[in-house]
Amino acid sequence: MVGVLTTSDNDINNSFTYSLVSGTGSTDNASFSIVNGSLLSGTGFNFEAKNVYTIRVRSTDQGGLFTEKAFTINITDVPDMQGFVDTISPALLTGWAYDPSTPAASINVRVVIDSNVNYTVPTTFLRQDVNNAFNITGNHGFAFAIPGSYSTGYHQFDVYRLNPVSGAVEEKIGTKILSVAETAAPRGSFDGSLGSSIFGWAYDPDAPTTAINVRVDIDGITNSTFTTQFARADVNAAFGITGNHGFSFDIPGSVSNGSHTFAVYALDSTTGGATLLGSRIVVVNKAPVGYIDSISPTSLSGWAYDPDASATALNIRVDIDGVTASTFVTPFARADVNAVFSITGNHGFAYNIPSTLAAGTHTFNIYAVDSLTGAAQSIGTKTLTVSALPTGWVDSLNASTLSGWAYDPDAPSTSISVRIDIDGVTNTTITTTLLRADVNTAFSLTGNHGFFFALPTLSTGTHTVAIYGIDTVSSQAVLIGSIHQVIVA
Repeated sequence: MVGVLTTSDNDINNSFTYSLVSGTGSTDNASFSIVNGSLLSGTGFNFEAKNVYTIRVRSTDQGGLFTEKAFTINITDVPDMQGFVDTISPALLTGWAYDPSTPAASINVRVVIDSNVNYTVPTTFLRQDVNNAFNITGNHGFAFAIPGSYSTGYHQFDVYRLNPVSGAVEEKIGTKILSVAETAAPRGSFDGSLGSSIFGWAYDPDAPTTAINVRVDIDGITNSTFTTQFARADVNAAFGITGNHGFSFDIPGSVSNGSHTFAVYALDSTTGGATLLGSRIVVVNKAPVGYIDSISPTSLSGWAYDPDASATALNIRVDIDGVTASTFVTPFARADVNAVFSITGNHGFAYNIPSTLAAGTHTFNIYAVDSLTGAAQSIGTKTLTVSALPTGWVDSLNASTLSGWAYDPDAPSTSISVRIDIDGVTNTTITTTLLRADVNTAFSLTGNHGFFFALPTLSTGTHTVAIYGIDTVSSQAVLIGSIHQVIVA
């Protein structure tokens, strides 16, 4: 803005509008504009190129009466600026500088903090705006990473342009003040360790809804820095905050077994300062690993080993529907597992599922027992649906025929297969093809569930006859009734 236009009038309540008009003194009207009574320049001024401008302005009142006047605008010569400090933040000070004697070359600036500590900073990156303004080339921008953290209060940063040859101070190009507000230290807790991880919480009162960085040192050496990952409802409720302030850190596999000192720090979101949340001795122990390969109505198989005792067989616990059913040691070698993990020993297992399981769906949870701590580590869960077994009855049996009925509760309207063994040898398999209304009524069934079979000619003497119903799901042969004897005279 060049200036503000005003008009004197005997009518004190008049208002005025202004415009640039042609006429005597309007030579440089094109270099200016008028907005809301303010005279603005349309281009930058260069004393060496032009130092006097003339314009003609018309002032018009609300009744349409006007007056015009020519103005002369004189440009004052000031030394050309050869550097500037643009911005400052808690982390960075930025600006630009160049030397007129070597306008394409990078130079150094000196940053003096609180009239005490000073740093030499090169102009290392391109500032095209500066190059365009001064018709130069090269890298003339600088960015100074403010070191460390500063006490609460105000800190002065003075920046000087240095002579590119002697290194002497040529001129001061700017001053910036950094205000450091008092910050509250982070709060938190190193709650403890569980298995192969440590856990806790942390938050910064200066940013109570924001996740913050946590640092873990192991035996005095920084191991990892990460961000709080999940919400802790208890912490949020206790401090009236929101956001993710809980953390869990998996102990790296490279940390050897044994006792180690773990120190956990919360990093201030403003200053980066580290606040100790706690230090604990943690006994590092690798948890067992394993897998359930398969499950069937009769068996469950898989493998497991403990990295802390990789050549030793491991205790396995089987829980069925939440109740421990069996504990045993991995009894045989699994060459595939040993090859993959470069281990030796017996790590495979096969568990015989009890035949007494009731019909329905059952949950099998398999645990490997840690060889050091005795803790049970889950290696998987499987479900198994046990079918209801066939049932039936042998109504009659003599030396020449037998008859009865059978059905499978899992397929109550479907005929099933019946196997007939004579003297311990399977003789034939037949299907229930006869309608048994009495059976259907008694068990609320439909379909054909009766059977009749003409026995083959049997030799004189005593023979055993066994009748089995074949399960429609598992094909298991279930004895109907008992094993019968037939005497042939």
